[in-house]
Amino acid sequence: MSTIEASKAQRLRQILARKGQATIAPGCGDAMSARLIESAGFEAAYISGAWTAAMRGYPDMGLVSRAEMLDTARCFTDALSAQVVAAFA
Repeated sequence: MSTIEASKAQRLRQILARKGQATIAPGCGDAMSARLIESAGFEAAYISGAWTAAMRGYPDMGLVSRAEMLDTARCFTDALSAQVVAAFA
């Protein structure tokens, strides 16, 4: 893990560890929507599996592969300074 990746992970942990404060992380499925979320002032964005599937022309039925989700996550982290939350099954 690079120093930049480590500092982003540490920042996400700090945001999520704040006591008594919810963190709003709007869902997005491409780097452009993620940049819009960041420009609106949100500290984090959530990678939506349904949106990612739709952006690739798939129905939301588990057809997006783990590799495609990982590729999406890489695009987001390259495009944003905001934190990215992703859950992969």
